[in-house]
Amino acid sequence: MEKIILIFGTNLVYFWKLIFDMQNSADSIIQKIENHKSAGNYDAALTETLEGLKKYVDDYRFYEELADIYLYQENLEKAEEVIHYARELHPESGTGIYLQGYIFLEKGDYEQALETLGQANILFPNNAEIIRSIGWCNVMIGNMQKGIALLRRAHGLAPDDESIHQYLTTALLLYEEQNSTQLTK
Repeated sequence: MEKIILIFGTNLVYFWKLIFDMQNSADSIIQKIENHKSAGNYDAALTETLEGLKKYVDDYRFYEELADIYLYQENLEKAEEVIHYARELHPESGTGIYLQGYIFLEKGDYEQALETLGQANILFPNNAEIIRSIGWCNVMIGNMQKGIALLRRAHGLAPDDESIHQYLTTALLLYEEQNSTQLTK
């Protein structure tokens, strides 16, 4: 009977250690970061990301999360620095490719943004954020109809996304202004 209790106790300790390790795994921490960001709590997301980086210094996903947080904070320089490191660790990460493309977009390098975002779109073909960004790049380089079509597609994929709605509205207003200017010439 003592042997059974000892085996049971040992297995129970192992079980709880496994549960504890799972709760503190990189995947679990990444999920916590995503939850904080979804709730708009970017300070907590930043804290969680930096804590995660202490444990998982070579995990590219934490650098991608950090770049995303820096983008939210409108710190383009830090976001660019961090995403370059993430891409060195894992050059084929779709999220890293998207974030780098978005940084190009924010910097006004629309041609490079289109190329990079196109690569991300291959990996995530129905991602509303990527399609929105490609659409806006097209608007910015003068491909208004293509840009608006892509923004409408993104809006169809994520009709509640306020940023997509804003980009689409702005593009439609620009298009209308452009057409009314051409009519008066």
